[in-house]
Amino acid sequence: MHDPFQAIWPEPPFELPAGTGPLSGRTLMVKALFDIAGRRTGFGVPEWPATHPPAGRTAPAVAALLAAGARLVARTAMDPLAFSLTGRNPAERTPVNPAAPDRLTGGSSSGSAAAVAGGLADIALGTDTAGSVRIPASFCGVFGVRPSHGAVEADGAVPLAQSCDTVGWFARTAGDLRDVGHVLLPPDAAPAAASITVRPLAIEPGLLAAAVAGCYERVAGRLTQALPDRPVPGEALELAGGTDRWLEVFRVLQWHEVWQTLGRWVEETRPVLEPDAWQRLEGASRVGDAEAEAARAERARLATWAAEAIPPGTVVLLPTAPDIAPPRDADTATLAALRSRILALSLPAVVAGLPQVSLPVGRDPATGAPFGLSLIGPRGADRWLLDLAVAWAPGLAALAAA
Repeated sequence: MHDPFQAIWPEPPFELPAGTGPLSGRTLMVKALFDIAGRRTGFGVPEWPATHPPAGRTAPAVAALLAAGARLVARTAMDPLAFSLTGRNPAERTPVNPAAPDRLTGGSSSGSAAAVAGGLADIALGTDTAGSVRIPASFCGVFGVRPSHGAVEADGAVPLAQSCDTVGWFARTAGDLRDVGHVLLPPDAAPAAASITVRPLAIEPGLLAAAVAGCYERVAGRLTQALPDRPVPGEALELAGGTDRWLEVFRVLQWHEVWQTLGRWVEETRPVLEPDAWQRLEGASRVGDAEAEAARAERARLATWAAEAIPPGTVVLLPTAPDIAPPRDADTATLAALRSRILALSLPAVVAGLPQVSLPVGRDPATGAPFGLSLIGPRGADRWLLDLAVAWAPGLAALAAA
């Protein structure tokens, strides 16, 4: 397949049979960390397949999509070790953003987002630990979803930080995004509520770029009057304890789990990584078990608060990312500062295990680069949230463009 966007991880073509079902006719790509039986798995660094045997079986999430009729055409490029949000890879491929070729795709599911945005695939699997589906979906102008934690089987996907890792996916249409969910997701934990309440996320001053802030304020101000189902406006949602509390819980848990999972291999292999990734790995090596246990307890408290603040029938509106994609030649300091701003928006769903859908509804008027707005739903209400995305996507796009 011709790959003008450097989105595909290079390997021989696939000849896996597809079944017949709701995804018949859809072309599928999957992030290079998903196992395919008989093939070596990537992970964004050439040292990983060189030090691991071929997979014994195909990842269940991939197998389910094949059984539902999707045709696998390739695995996709990704950030090294899935430990970045930029889309930049110093040792393998840095995909081109089809929606803004002079800007990065976001990561770590960079190739999957680029493949869908560029029309190489109808749907694509990724993984999302800190935003690795939602951020490239926003930067590349496609639909993307992080499901409730544990809702989709993650076996056969190389782990990074297992209590934060999720299997997510991309699509060019909200309908395809929902159809994949109907294949991969269990039934919702509770029946849909009779009415819908929308709560905008309270955003710290100065966090959002001007174009994103203007669009978010415009949409939030008119949302309940302009959408079907006549949602009810709710109070702005302020994170319990402030953003820093959520950031610290995530930092400790992710770093501890990353080091438990990859520390020995990284020390022995010394793969090619960006300097900021090495800095975070160094920090990860110093997180102790007692600190991680305290963070797990704090996470449980925050998840309980989120369940009360976002009950069945409630959806939270927020920007997916604080800005459009950064330039491809952005320096390390610029990317590190953007990462901190991204995490302020991406971590509520991670820490509380909630589903979040990013909808490609915004455009920066100065550059034309896309950005997304998101809906977060109650944990276990994934199918309801995807149905809502299908119903609301046209109205949200119209509000964003107004």
